[in-house]
Amino acid sequence: MIGKGHNREVDWWAFGVLIFEMAACSTPFEDKKRKPDATLRNILKQAFIFPRGTELSGCSFDDENRRLISALLQKDPSERLGSSFVATGAGSRQQEQVLHHPYFKSLNLEALKSRKLTPPWLPELSGKTDASHFDPSA
Repeated sequence: MIGKGHNREVDWWAFGVLIFEMAACSTPFEDKKRKPDATLRNILKQAFIFPRGTELSGCSFDDENRRLISALLQKDPSERLGSSFVATGAGSRQQEQVLHHPYFKSLNLEALKSRKLTPPWLPELSGKTDASHFDPSA
């Protein structure tokens, strides 16, 4: 976006955006008129705001969720949760730093790593290309 290279810190940024979108049912930097240039400008210049009234739409932010998202969406990569500058070491230590955030305290990390977690919900699908659980207007 600004002509500089990037490293793993951008992955933690994207993870923060994903968590925000799942909780808010919207993106953190989107321009109200959905203009791509304005969205890019918002990413670079604007602080994101947690939306109000999300409990009415079934979306919500608790305190730990807010803290995690805020830590992941730090504009300065050196201050971002999971940053190689914040974590001592690289790679897996960055991941451990994120996964040990209090937001994930109820998550069984060993079961996650060994792919033994049971999903809380499995959609019934009519086939490999069934997209009936996605909003067609999104």
